[in-house]
Amino acid sequence: MAVAAFWLALAAVLIANRWKARHVEAERHATIRLIIEKDPHVDLAKIKDLLYPPPPPFVCPPNLAKPDDEAEEIYGLMRMWGTILMIAAIGLGSLIIGIGLAQGLRNAIPFGAGATVFCFLVGVGLFFSARFVLRGSKTDTQARDA
Repeated sequence: MAVAAFWLALAAVLIANRWKARHVEAERHATIRLIIEKDPHVDLAKIKDLLYPPPPPFVCPPNLAKPDDEAEEIYGLMRMWGTILMIAAIGLGSLIIGIGLAQGLRNAIPFGAGATVFCFLVGVGLFFSARFVLRGSKTDTQARDA
């Protein structure tokens, strides 16, 4: 029942959004129609600007502005997630193997071992490639100073 309520609510939001977009477009055309009726010598470029206004420029909010020491933050995040993935690899593999063996599937052992190796190697890659993020930012800073 909750699933149906979710999809009905989602459909209602999508339909209302589409109705609003059509209503705004119809109002815009009605306004331009009135402008043309009052003054038949309206510039076509002005009408085009009224029909299709240019999008507002994107301004990044101050709370989402990126800090100056972004490279050090990325370095720390990559090292952290690399460590987490290396540790979680063993748990993930043992979980897959355990569930597979509990259901009587012998082919779960190579699948679990493969998932463990893959997860571990992704963690190692993140952990050791983090140094290149920091090194690249230092060369950019040195290039700016020169």
